[in-house]
Amino acid sequence: MHKDVRKIMRAGSSSFAVVLPRSWLRYYNLGHGDKVEVISNGSVEIKPLEKGGIQAE
Repeated sequence: MHKDVRKIMRAGSSSFAVVLPRSWLRYYNLGHGDKVEVISNGSVEIKPLEKGGIQAE
């Protein structure tokens, strides 16, 4: 497991974003426009999705 601290940044006038490190994107083979699943249940978890919407193992 890897932990990292990330800042919340403003993205437009009414949205916010968390920027992911490029090394994580390379590791999970993700790029601009790819989708991730965001799960919140007392904590926030971000899971990569494969192209086509099937969850990566």
